[in-house]
Amino acid sequence: MTAGRRLLRNTVVLAGAHGVSVLTGLVTTVFLARVLGPAGYGILGFGIALVSYLGLAVNLGMDVHAVREIAKSPDSGRSIVGIVLTNRLVLAALLIGSVFLLSPHMGWSADAESIVRIQSLGLVGSALLMDFYFQSRQRMEVLAVRQIVTAVVGMTAVLMLVRGAGDLEIAAAIPVTALIVSAVLLFGFYLYKAFPAPSRRPTDSRLGFIKRSAPLALLSVLVTILVNLDIVILGYLVTEKLLGHYVAATRVLAVAIILPSLLHSVFYPALAEAMADDARRSRLAEDLSRVLAFFGCAVAGAGVILVPVVIPLLFGEAYDGAAGALRILLVHAVFVFLTSAYGTALLAWNCDKPYTVLLTVGAALNVSLNFLLIPRFGIEGAAAATLVSQIVMWLSLAAVVRKAFGLKLLANQVRALAAALVAAVPAYALLANISASGPAAPIVAALVFVALVAVISHVSGVIDLRRLSALLPARR
Repeated sequence: MTAGRRLLRNTVVLAGAHGVSVLTGLVTTVFLARVLGPAGYGILGFGIALVSYLGLAVNLGMDVHAVREIAKSPDSGRSIVGIVLTNRLVLAALLIGSVFLLSPHMGWSADAESIVRIQSLGLVGSALLMDFYFQSRQRMEVLAVRQIVTAVVGMTAVLMLVRGAGDLEIAAAIPVTALIVSAVLLFGFYLYKAFPAPSRRPTDSRLGFIKRSAPLALLSVLVTILVNLDIVILGYLVTEKLLGHYVAATRVLAVAIILPSLLHSVFYPALAEAMADDARRSRLAEDLSRVLAFFGCAVAGAGVILVPVVIPLLFGEAYDGAAGALRILLVHAVFVFLTSAYGTALLAWNCDKPYTVLLTVGAALNVSLNFLLIPRFGIEGAAAATLVSQIVMWLSLAAVVRKAFGLKLLANQVRALAAALVAAVPAYALLANISASGPAAPIVAALVFVALVAVISHVSGVIDLRRLSALLPARR
């Protein structure tokens, strides 16, 4: 199979899986937000954000390092899998024990303490998860099946078992159970169908593998700080109701930025393979950047216009206070798309050190701005801190990639932003002059915006459809 056809197949397969995950996740999010109420939903979101840091400690960057190493040297796959799973299971056991011992002394409410304990058990599933192996072998259909099954089972269980605010612990236990079961099943599939032949051992010992993964672990921690530390900080600075509003806004954001994650999974092993081929490496990086710039502007811009429709439709009037923060977070989504193009390339090309330095700066800025802005502006301040930090990260990474590899991706990304700004003027003018009530006006304005972005982007060369069509099998 040609490289282009494989990229296309993997993109389509993961897109289908992500589509199902987004749909089921949206149904689950809406149902839980309405049934649990803002306070209960805020506690659930607080626990998820907090335990995500423990998940990073379980993984320690080993999955990213393993993908890179197995993609370069497939015959070491079996040995690397053994090292990764053993290390992660030991770390998971230690961290779960620590949560149960320390949670009574953290100053949380009784509900928050119980939820964090339940969610910490999901670390077992995270430790067993084999996604990294199948990603390194570019077997994205396996990942797609696991994602779909986990999402559908989780949604079904939530709809059947959660009936009110008193079922908060059940709501926390369902995704934990679904993750553990799916991880065990995927591991069984690996042993039965994909278990590789005996292979050469990697040069690293178990401890050596962790040491080589450590920079990537730090990267994961820093990225997570940029993504959700604001939820943890808000958990201590605002009411549970306001926290619930912000968690709801971040769930909409998660749907808006699903494409960068999908394309990272597809392009990361391909970029790692092409590291020694300058021409192919540059071509893949530019294609990734163009796609992300175009879709980032279209999705985020339309999302901002649709905020008055999205909040009441999904969460109800009880979450009206989330609208301001959501608008800011959706503007931030544009820069998540743009930044992802650089982050994927730097990880694939072993440029961990400069990436780590810049993420450290961004994370420190994010934490500082959160403590500065949240007391003054509440959840809108948290959203603004995230936006400013992401813009700083985007510009810094663009400079690093240009200096290290001579890739001039920033100019095209700026053209994409300009196209979105130009398209926004008639879209908002239309919105202001449409007399229709209800959701009709924002929907029409959003459709006009997306159409204008597509036309302007094509005319200005933001996205080259002829070049991107080279990924299709017929053109290859």
